[in-house]
Amino acid sequence: GGMDMAITSTMDGASLPSENINSTNDQPDQSQFKVHVKRKTLFWMLIKYGFLTIITLGIYRFWAKTKIRQYLWSTVEFSGDRFEYHGTAKELFIGFLIALVVLVPLSIAHNSITNMLIVDGSEALLGLYSSAFSLVMLVLFQFAIYRMRRYQLTRTSWRSIRFNLTGSPFRFARISTQWLFVVLLTAGLAYPAYVAWQNRTMINNAQIGDASFKSNLSASALFKNYVVLYALIVGSIILLALT
Repeated sequence: GGMDMAITSTMDGASLPSENINSTNDQPDQSQFKVHVKRKTLFWMLIKYGFLTIITLGIYRFWAKTKIRQYLWSTVEFSGDRFEYHGTAKELFIGFLIALVVLVPLSIAHNSITNMLIVDGSEALLGLYSSAFSLVMLVLFQFAIYRMRRYQLTRTSWRSIRFNLTGSPFRFARISTQWLFVVLLTAGLAYPAYVAWQNRTMINNAQIGDASFKSNLSASALFKNYVVLYALIVGSIILLALT
């Protein structure tokens, strides 16, 4: 169990730390990480950008998100050097427009088909269609998660060395959706395994330059804490049902 992460490579003339980031208590060693966030600075940034987002009817949020990421990335230091964020508000805005091009027609088609089935009184077909549509949206959501993580990593650098996320977002979406069905069938008990698989996949597919990350995160490492929460939730449901 537990998680091991190692970076042992030299890229583009810049040397990376040869030390392994190992763990004996399921947590990576934090000794070389330093965070320099100033709470007051971050607080006023959130107030300022929140206000600008409101008065621009949400349009400024792409610029707000970019500026906040630039600040947060720059406050994280590893082995004496800080991270940099290279994403732009323009990229986020274009990504938003692309999402609209996909989701708006999909939503219009969904409403049209749903109304048609309601008018026809086809309850069985309506239920089947609703299930199929929910499945499609679930797959798209998982796909978007992976694409978002890839965007964040490819816009991140350390010592001028860029990060990357390899692997297929389609495969990630497919297997994640299958895991969610397993979680459903096991009444939530398989949730730690689902989370462990997602995190392992993203970490193992992550790179900095030509160096790869490695994770051995297991479901058992997460289940210890999850089972307490699970017992509380199930117990509360049972108590509510009996009262």
